[in-house]
Amino acid sequence: MKKNLLTIFLLKLILIFSFSNFLISQETTKIIISKGSGHPAYLNYINWVNELNPDIEVIDVYAKDRGFIDSVLKISSGLLLSGGVDVHPGRFGKEKEADKCEIDLMRDTLEFHLIDVALKNKMPILGICRGMQIMNVATGGSLIVDIPTEIEKHLDHQNGLPEDSYHKVIIDKNTELSKILNSTEEIVNSNHHQAVDKLGKNIKVSSKTYDGVVESIEWIKPNNKSWFIGVQWHPERLINTNASVPILKEFVKNVLEYKEINKK
Repeated sequence: MKKNLLTIFLLKLILIFSFSNFLISQETTKIIISKGSGHPAYLNYINWVNELNPDIEVIDVYAKDRGFIDSVLKISSGLLLSGGVDVHPGRFGKEKEADKCEIDLMRDTLEFHLIDVALKNKMPILGICRGMQIMNVATGGSLIVDIPTEIEKHLDHQNGLPEDSYHKVIIDKNTELSKILNSTEEIVNSNHHQAVDKLGKNIKVSSKTYDGVVESIEWIKPNNKSWFIGVQWHPERLINTNASVPILKEFVKNVLEYKEINKK
């Protein structure tokens, strides 16, 4: 019995020591990605970040326990919300349309928690595709559940093929996104059937397509808030680098500033 108790005690010490080392010894800049595994396409996000700055550690928290997630939140300086399946329509009052969706309830819960903590801590947030959509829902907005059935004359936002569709976006010149890209028009890639509908609190549209679908969002008044930009396209795999690299550079710039201010 004493031997068993000693073994358990030693194991606990090893776990505590290992976890402390994880929290203390790592000096890299850390960005949380809400999902960065499960399909080869998710590696694009991590590669995209590390091609710009190989010293940044991108930590995937999908399917991790809450203790691990919260410990990583404390040492991270940015949140990257990746693309993926649909946000459950019940999150924005359209429960009856859930049969039109591919849903991951665990991921919804995870990302709402990540966004809530990031906003409270004024941590930079970049949302891509689904990531933008859940940013809008988390701030009180809603989504068009299915573009083909809700928008009569719509562009090809999802062609059903492994390859992306491509179309033009019109960028409002009086926005942060326009300043970042230094342009008011871009060709972007597209692979989605949902879109932003009612805007979240204090959110504005920074770009649209010709059919009226929202292509990016940001704060109306960004002062004293998280750096916060969502794009409907996939800059992590976009050939048009002007609608990709400047967004990442601005995100990383704000991540590094956040780290310096908060001494992460």
